[in-house]
Amino acid sequence: MADRSHCFAVLNGFFFLASWRLGVLAIFTLGLTAPVQAQLLQGAWVDAAQERIEQHRMTDLRVIVLNADGNPVEGATVRIEQVAHDFEVGCTFDDRVVMGMDLGDPVLGVFNAISLASLTGWPTMEASVDDVRGLDRLDAVLSGVATTGRTIRWGPVLSADPAANPDWLAGQDAMAMEASVREHVGVVMTVFGKRIDGFDLYADALSHRMMQDRLGLAGVRRLFQQARFLAPGVPMSLRVRGGLSPGRERRLFETVAGLNQLVVPFDGLTIEQRFEGRVEPLRLERSLDRAGALGKPITLAELEVGGPTPVAAAINLETVLRLAFAEPSVAGVYMKSVRPGEGLAEHAELIGADGQPTPSGKTLEGLFKGLWWTDTVGTGDELGNVYERVFAGRYRLSVLVDGGDDAAKQRVAYSVLVHVPRSAEERVVVLQPLKAGR
Repeated sequence: MADRSHCFAVLNGFFFLASWRLGVLAIFTLGLTAPVQAQLLQGAWVDAAQERIEQHRMTDLRVIVLNADGNPVEGATVRIEQVAHDFEVGCTFDDRVVMGMDLGDPVLGVFNAISLASLTGWPTMEASVDDVRGLDRLDAVLSGVATTGRTIRWGPVLSADPAANPDWLAGQDAMAMEASVREHVGVVMTVFGKRIDGFDLYADALSHRMMQDRLGLAGVRRLFQQARFLAPGVPMSLRVRGGLSPGRERRLFETVAGLNQLVVPFDGLTIEQRFEGRVEPLRLERSLDRAGALGKPITLAELEVGGPTPVAAAINLETVLRLAFAEPSVAGVYMKSVRPGEGLAEHAELIGADGQPTPSGKTLEGLFKGLWWTDTVGTGDELGNVYERVFAGRYRLSVLVDGGDDAAKQRVAYSVLVHVPRSAEERVVVLQPLKAGR
């Protein structure tokens, strides 16, 4: 992996120290005139993060090539081509984003997941109950995204913040409120539960207490139990804002401890987070480690990573992504600022007003489709074995027919699609053609 990282940097003509000195920023800015994909930060923390990434995000893969009679094929050429990460790299739904994905936009093509948070808030859904077109749109979005194989997250279902729920809900007494929220949860889970990969059932509990104060934590527990009953096997998460920010980490621990004490059955933590100024790697690493110690899978949602300049924002983004990918409890990241004006953090957008990738967009693409992406060709040994350490995800494994002196003339004899999950044990895949006539 060290050699691959070095080659990646050299091929792109783009490396620099993770410093905020003007000289380094000037080098970065000049580097943007060349075709580049990402930065490559340097330092002890970068090396340590990469070691954790290789430990927690990769699996040993052994491909065995056999002929139609079941005998090993010595010297077989196999292409190991990654199709998607298991790690979720997503954004909030937008028609232009999905269109860009389908058209193979180099930045938008990185996304293997979509959040429906912009379409599915309770007030939004309530407003569309009498608008058939609104419900039809949600159905069409779900159907369209599902055909692409991308992970679909719902976004918040309920909130502890009165402003995130219908206005009339706050005026109800406890019994009426419980009936209303149970009805809402019931509709969402019954109608959409089988089509969604994850719900953020309860949001905003770090700063607000609407549900706890009116229903008690026992009432919150019943809502999670109801959701699990109606949509079994679908993760139900607690969603919070700024849980990695200084001063809010303690609230996160207290909130989670309170829910755990009363056996509230939530499956994961979704943390909305915005970074500006300068991201300090060691402080962020400690925050992620502490959050991971809570024992729940973590999703970073509405993730905004900005900075005083586009260059600084890109450095911050690489810092956040490296440390998040290195933390084994983090299951995915969902970006908020795809285009200008979609977030609050300055220079956080991935695509500029001119439609071209920003430094942050190139960073995202270069990491998840370059440095942390497996696309290689191997040659089988005398027993037909091809060995490679790969990132967890979905793959196309192809046996290639030799093109002689011109490698470009190699063609695919046959291929298979496989899933290679993260595992401490070697994953073995056998490639064998069918016999003629079968």
